[in-house]
Amino acid sequence: MSSIHIEAAFKCFGSVKALDRVSLTAQPGEFVVLLGPSGSGKTTLLRAVAGLERLDGGAIWRGEELVEAPALGLHLPPEVRRLGMVFQEYALWPHLTVLENVALPLRERRLGSWRELAQEALEGVGLEALTQRLPHQLSGGQQQRVALARAIASHPQVLLFDEPLSNLDAQLREELRLLIARLTHQHSITALYITHDQSEAFFLADKLGVMREGQLLQFDRPEVVYHRPAHPFVARFTGAQGGLEAYQEGLRLHLNTMVVQQQAARTGRMRVYFRPESLRLHHQPHPQALLAVVSHCAYQGQHYQSWLMLEDATLVQAPSPQRLQAGERVWLEPHPDHLFVFAEGDE
Repeated sequence: MSSIHIEAAFKCFGSVKALDRVSLTAQPGEFVVLLGPSGSGKTTLLRAVAGLERLDGGAIWRGEELVEAPALGLHLPPEVRRLGMVFQEYALWPHLTVLENVALPLRERRLGSWRELAQEALEGVGLEALTQRLPHQLSGGQQQRVALARAIASHPQVLLFDEPLSNLDAQLREELRLLIARLTHQHSITALYITHDQSEAFFLADKLGVMREGQLLQFDRPEVVYHRPAHPFVARFTGAQGGLEAYQEGLRLHLNTMVVQQQAARTGRMRVYFRPESLRLHHQPHPQALLAVVSHCAYQGQHYQSWLMLEDATLVQAPSPQRLQAGERVWLEPHPDHLFVFAEGDE
């Protein structure tokens, strides 16, 4: 197994900072996911690790080997970094069969057991019966399985994933993310995976990083990122609701008609976020609840999901056991221990 260590990675495209001194480490055998919107820098960072993009500053190590250091004039090309990569667009050769697509990189590396390695990798992704088909004869999910088999066939110690599931439908995404998790752990592969899908990120990650505008805002275990977001953007991008105005005096947080005890004493204007599942819904006025009007309610299988307009015009979502009617007044009680409170201006 091998690690990936990134130290103060810096990259500009003109006046835009694509990477603003990003540092993180993927420990041997660890699955690291970078989550963020388009333009957050996650693709640039992945390409820099792969050797497809040159940094302007900082350094990258693969295990004990320094592979990128602009200050030293060092940039090892992709072919010598010994990394596997799974692309968003599959990148299969259309004129080669499934077996040939997986085997070609192995043959170019002159591995004597290339056919056996390719066959073994295809069996691992469940495509052993389709070895003679051409890519155009496969579904999108099958093509991505071929790309995954090709990436793992040479038993790489490090595997990079460039949003590999974004072109697939929901059911295929769920099947393939389970396959990716199983194969990387089975082969003890260190993985660096980028996505903009929060459910995908939380499912796969041993460590999760959230990026915005070239900065890594938080990097921790997914449970910590979810329950203790370090920045308002992290809270919002991982599904927290709100952004409500509040005022704190010492340990007392004033949120509309609510007064909530806080653990840290401070004074000033705050913004408050909460998870939808932490809300308790009342049909009668409640002293520790926020008045809301139902805008829309939809059935989602295990529960109903309601879109609720608060008095300050903030729209939030909350689950409910029964269907609510548009225009109905309800009161939302957020759990006081599950509030995320940030000083106004921390945006």
